[in-house]
Amino acid sequence: MHADQAKREPVVWPFARVWTSALLLILLFSSLNVGWVLDDAASSRRADLASDASRVAFSLRKSFLMSLDGTPAERDRPEFGQIHRQLTSVARIYSHWGGCYLLKRRPDGTVYFLDNIDLMNGRAIVQHGQPYLDCPPEVAAVFDTGRAAVAGPYRNAFGSWITAASPVLDPVSGQVLAVFGVDISRREMQRHLLRASLCSVSFTVAIAAVLVFWRWRSRARSRRGEALGRLEV
Repeated sequence: MHADQAKREPVVWPFARVWTSALLLILLFSSLNVGWVLDDAASSRRADLASDASRVAFSLRKSFLMSLDGTPAERDRPEFGQIHRQLTSVARIYSHWGGCYLLKRRPDGTVYFLDNIDLMNGRAIVQHGQPYLDCPPEVAAVFDTGRAAVAGPYRNAFGSWITAASPVLDPVSGQVLAVFGVDISRREMQRHLLRASLCSVSFTVAIAAVLVFWRWRSRARSRRGEALGRLEV
């Protein structure tokens, strides 16, 4: 009996160690894959947000923006009304947006809201012509660079956000007439990342469960073998 056990041990236990090592490697690579999937999903969502902002900025009527400068009286002008209706329609198409807005800059460098569509609160939380005092530097820089930018996540008085900002350019001079901004909440980004990584996370959890189960079976088999050995002695 003891001789038979001695013959079997070199076959069973080395295989168990190899199998456990293989599972650990798979678990390691699965964990790394989850990180890659999260990074790729975040980069993809930011790129999509910037692309959406650029398309909307390109579609805006430049002549209307040239005639608006953030004074209270112009809220009743048809130019402002048409831009507001266009932004409202666009914002409702993209259900994951927290809101969108148009920014302009005064000669003294003050960035202010020309219009604001807030879909999360269902009402305007800033007024026409109101200064954007905590404007992210990346968004304010678009007025100087004329290039689209993505900022965040950052936090302001209204929550935690990721913003894509795209310039609205004068087709003749190339001057930045305004900046169109799109916000998504940090929570919305986290939900997107969770959906994107669900398969990878599930696979990693499954491998970890198999590894734990295999370890438990190995220990149970070892204890059973030791118990039988003591009975035979």
